[in-house]
Formats: sequence, structure tokens, C-alpha cells
Amino acid sequence: MENISALVKEPSSPKFGVDPNLLDVLKAEGAEGELFTKREIMNYLRSYICTRFLYDAKNPMVVHCQNDLLGKALGVEMFTVNEVMKLLSTKVYLAAPLQKGSNGEKLRSNI
Repeated sequence: MENISALVKEPSSPKFGVDPNLLDVLKAEGAEGELFTKREIMNYLRSYICTRFLYDAKNPMVVHCQNDLLGKALGVEMFTVNEVMKLLSTKVYLAAPLQKGSNGEKLRSNI
């Protein structure tokens, strides 16, 4: 059973932006906005793969995504679940944290 505290969304979790093609995939599963936590990205991807039965029936570790929006977004025809983080590394970027300026306005950091 999953630890209940792991299900609670921490307010300090970093947010990530995604490549426009990957954003289309996430939005196809109901994602709103443009910034997501890693957990949200992974949950939307898992849901997308499962609802479209993109996994291999004989080996569910393999995802077949040729001729699919996911394949276009990741630039591959198939991948294993062990390759997901490597594939996402070029499609996901850390959003700059918000900081307050001298007059109290919110600014994006360049870091």
C-alpha cells in the first residue's frame, strides 16, 4: 500500500514546464495550465498510456507509440518504462521560481 503522505501534494514541490507536443499529451488526459510537478507529469503520462492501451500486452514494460501523439512528443516509436526519465529530460524544464521585487511585484528568477 502506498504511503498516504506520498499522495499529499506538497506546496513546495518544484514545477516544470514541458515541450508543446508533450503539453498536448498531458492536456489530452485533462491537464490544465502549463506548469506541473514531476508526479503530475508522470501520472498524466501513465493515464495516457493506459487509456490508449499503448503498452505491449505481452510485456507491459514496453510502450508502443508510433503513429501516436506521444511518439511525436518524445520523438520515438517505442520505449521501455526504464527510459521514461531519459526521454523526458529533453522535453521538461524547471520553471523559474517566483520572487518578489523591491516593490512587492512577483518576478521570475533567471536561475
